[in-house]
Amino acid sequence: MSVTRSIAMDALTEEANEDKENDPDKILETNLGRLRKLIGDYDKILLPRHSGIVALNPQFVGSDVLLRKRLAREMTLLSAKSLDPTGTVNADLKSKCISNMTKVLELSRGTFLPGEYSGNWVGTLRAEFNGDLVSCTIAAASIMRKLEAQQTECELLEAALSLEPLAEGLVGRLLEAYHRQGRTGDATRIFERFRTELRRSGGGLDLEAEANMRRCLLPP
Repeated sequence: MSVTRSIAMDALTEEANEDKENDPDKILETNLGRLRKLIGDYDKILLPRHSGIVALNPQFVGSDVLLRKRLAREMTLLSAKSLDPTGTVNADLKSKCISNMTKVLELSRGTFLPGEYSGNWVGTLRAEFNGDLVSCTIAAASIMRKLEAQQTECELLEAALSLEPLAEGLVGRLLEAYHRQGRTGDATRIFERFRTELRRSGGGLDLEAEANMRRCLLPP
């Protein structure tokens, strides 16, 4: 897991920033030094990088977030080569995809950095966390479509959407999948549920996005 120095400074110097005489960058370095001393491993744990990133060192630290990111990257790579050069389906690909996606879903349950944390930096990290789930699920759905595993494609999308009900990308992809299969009832169910969730959150759809979704409600 890594964050930019600016996000780290916001998180570690929120109160100090009220005093204009305090230098957030110096405060960050001081806090990092204190954390290293408490941990006892110094640079093994926290790495202030010259690129402007502060990160955990994956050689020494494991976390659910790092595992989830690795699985998401692996899924993206799998989606690029779901069929071998002869067009024959790789027999192990479906089980590998489902296994990875199951782990990602398990690691995505619950709120990332729950309510006691606040600030713009929290919103940034939550958006990145949620975006990883969406991209990973869409990659998995692409694999299932190429393998003609239509039911599994829809099940994976439904599972991810239950965790991220406002993810427009997941909704659109699931509507397309149900439309291809002629399952207009399921497509309508997903669309209406999404509109309900949007109303609850105070959000809305632009006209073009809604029109594209409504096309999936018509018979193929």
